[in-house]
Amino acid sequence: MAHHQINNLSLIVRCIALLPGFLLACGEDEGVSFGDDNEPTSVVPVDLIGDYLGERELEYTTAYAEINDIALEAAATQRTLTDMAGELQAELAEFEPDLFAGLWIEREPEFRIIVAMTGDEQEGLAAIDLATAGSLSPLRKVIEPQSADVSLRDMISAQEDITSRSDQFRIDSTSDIDVTTGRVILFVADLEDVARMRAVNPVPDLVAVVHDAEPEKDDTWDSNHGLSSCTSGFVVMNTSTAAKYMTTAGHCTTGGITYSGKTLSYVGRRNGSNSDLQWRSVSGVTLQNRAYQGGGVHTTILATKHRNNMVVNDYVCRTGKASSTNTMSCSFKITTTSRDPGVGYNGTFIRVKRTNSTVDPAAPGDSGMGWKYASTAFGWHKGSSSSRATFMAQNYASDSGLAVWAGGI
Repeated sequence: MAHHQINNLSLIVRCIALLPGFLLACGEDEGVSFGDDNEPTSVVPVDLIGDYLGERELEYTTAYAEINDIALEAAATQRTLTDMAGELQAELAEFEPDLFAGLWIEREPEFRIIVAMTGDEQEGLAAIDLATAGSLSPLRKVIEPQSADVSLRDMISAQEDITSRSDQFRIDSTSDIDVTTGRVILFVADLEDVARMRAVNPVPDLVAVVHDAEPEKDDTWDSNHGLSSCTSGFVVMNTSTAAKYMTTAGHCTTGGITYSGKTLSYVGRRNGSNSDLQWRSVSGVTLQNRAYQGGGVHTTILATKHRNNMVVNDYVCRTGKASSTNTMSCSFKITTTSRDPGVGYNGTFIRVKRTNSTVDPAAPGDSGMGWKYASTAFGWHKGSSSSRATFMAQNYASDSGLAVWAGGI
């Protein structure tokens, strides 16, 4: 299932603004070979970056620069290219499902967007060329095409099949799609259960079976701070009535929950398939769509990220209510956007891993907290182990007639 780098493509790269004041190093109608010295550079003076990003965005970009030990200008450029990569990913998944095998970020030895394609090499390269025309053309400077054996669509199908079969055999399991290796990973509590299944029907070579030595658990716990049970997430709006609600995880209690002495009245929940969400109304409180990041500081949510645009190895941030998580940390990378967390759910959850061994992804009581980056909402926390965590993608709130309130007070 190994991917192989493709080195023989030259594309026409235009000189297109990346951000106001940011320009990719480029030339007129100049052939560019992927994998050569094509690192994008910013020509904007560092003292002007804050004028464009704003205080909060600048704070996150500065943290990104420090984590990756790069200049602030490079960090701002990479963050914008990452957003573009999410758009490219959605484009290829929709319009080239037979060819597209996944997309992810690499930062060492230099920043690259890896795009894996199946089938004929030239056909795959032509598809990338077409998808990166126009506003996405700056990506051509950092794309590294790779050949793959299996499309993302076929990996999704294999994940659904092995999950169904595991459920039939009552195997305690979860699963991920790892686009970097082109495989489905089936995590099981007992390998002997898989042996029973294999005796009836072989497990496809596409599926790697791994003993789950550290299973994730839902992070529920009654607490004296934050909500009386679990943690509040992003404020949502009913898309028909515009009514606003506080949220937490769907697996949390549907009974009484209070916040600062106020009762949060249960309205509804969706716990299963692609969702783990519940929403509640509260009287006498003006809801504000702000995310707490510790130290008395809040960030207003101004945008949302759709699952289709979330990219493997992108960074995300969290702030919980437990003593070990109540300060914001962005030391987490997305490892898959196709996590199946177990029975009753499907492979649409997002899984992250920590990049700093001293930082906990979550702790008991953090279920429902928001995962985000800067002012952009990614989703609601479900569960964690000591090094990994899983969250629901925010866009699936639409299945309940809801949407994250993005736009401020």
